Amino acid sequence: MRVAAVLILSLAASAAWAQQAISVRAGLVHYLEGTATLDGKPVRMERAKFATVKDGSTFTTQEGNAEVLLAPGAFLRMGKESSIKMVSGLLSDTRIELVKGTALVEVLEMGKENKVQLNIGNSASLVQKPGLYSFDASNGSVRVFDGKLDVAVDGQTVELGRGREVFVGQALAAGKFPVKTTNALYDWSKTRSAMIAYANIAAARTMRDNGYRPMNSLWAWYPAYGLVTYMPRSGYLRSAFGWGWYSPSSVWQYYAGNGGYSNGGNGGGGGNAASAGNWGGWGSRGGGGGGYSGGGSYSGDGGFSRSSAMSSAPAASSAPAAAPAAQSAPSGGRGR
Repeated sequence: MRVAAVLILSLAASAAWAQQAISVRAGLVHYLEGTATLDGKPVRMERAKFATVKDGSTFTTQEGNAEVLLAPGAFLRMGKESSIKMVSGLLSDTRIELVKGTALVEVLEMGKENKVQLNIGNSASLVQKPGLYSFDASNGSVRVFDGKLDVAVDGQTVELGRGREVFVGQALAAGKFPVKTTNALYDWSKTRSAMIAYANIAAARTMRDNGYRPMNSLWAWYPAYGLVTYMPRSGYLRSAFGWGWYSPSSVWQYYAGNGGYSNGGNGGGGGNAASAGNWGGWGSRGGGGGGYSGGGSYSGDGGFSRSSAMSSAPAASSAPAAAPAAQSAPSGGRGR
């Protein structure tokens, strides 16, 4: 019997799922590269067990980057020697202060019930649309690579769109910046986003094969890859980085556009082989990949309860090691 394991981390429980892992707050430390501290104590990452940045707590990276989950579909990624303080972890009112260093916020979808705000000093930057936003506490810069952001300082507010920036320690005047100019945190974030996007494909397929249709967009823990992915409620989304994100009802577009996935799962095969430099050891987009065994239960803190596994097979057997050069969109583009 094939074993999957998609564990749901969402606000809305479905009657068909008696055991759901319910996330009630933002601040889950999803991934850490290097070392970090939470309120001065070292953070130790364990598979399926995550630290949570609670209200009033401070999370600081040393030599390495970190990824923190906010509202469903919103990721905060920190550069080295950076520090954040959780002002409010409510999903309806998520507010984070960037104390030092750099942060990049990727927002795939903004639910009407969600709010994401990042503060530097006495400034408040409120996300208005899905997009990609960069913050640097050392010089007070706020940049919009894609999307829309409202930045407020001392009663003044400026709206920033794609390719616009402000320096919150100076006069609040928007200027332009070259969106194609990136840095190490941007490049690392793009790779992380790609890995999680590919886990989304496998998780969406597993949910579809098991007849599960989420009522709301949600986080989904996928043990086969050892990470949490984002699951849109319906339709297909495309991120600012260019990756596609699928719901269980739309994931067929991915396979239909890439040769299907016949003989996938435990049988392996199907689709095309992975090319050099793309996801070492992982069958490419339509490749079945050999199945896996795992799952069981999930244990964590910060508002997540135990959950049980689903049954069926994911699209691949192991997590990819690096991001592909690109991910093409299915026919039909973005839809809801």
